Amino acid sequence: MALDIIDYIRINKKHTQRITVMDVATGTGLSVEEMLNIFKLYDVSVSITGIDYSEKMLEVAHTI
Repeated sequence: MALDIIDYIRINKKHTQRITVMDVATGTGLSVEEMLNIFKLYDVSVSITGIDYSEKMLEVAHTI
């Protein structure tokens, strides 16, 4: 997933100032944390929404 994000930013950098992402089955939110770190490296503003079936997983993800 991280390489897909980096490729997208590289290809669309001129037109990419803010990205909105939905992470389906976010689980503990570790993938969201990884995405945030990548976007910071490329100085891209991002809004990420994570959804998951498990309320307990969302509680864990919310602490990130």
